[in-house]
Amino acid sequence: MNKLKKTTAKHLSFLQMMDKLSALLFTENYHLSDEAYRTVKRITKHLNQLIERHEQDLRDNKMRKQEQTTC
Repeated sequence: MNKLKKTTAKHLSFLQMMDKLSALLFTENYHLSDEAYRTVKRITKHLNQLIERHEQDLRDNKMRKQEQTTC
């Protein structure tokens, strides 16, 4: 349950960043402000972390299946 709360909080944080980015991009006449740039960098970092975790989960699941078949 605790892991679910952490995941949900991260997703909410991500959605808040996206909302903030949308507001920044459309109020700056399409010029990327420093704040919007930093927000994009944070989003990119967050997405990369999600991808890494997903890939690790896939590797872990594959190893578990291999262990189960050898037993």
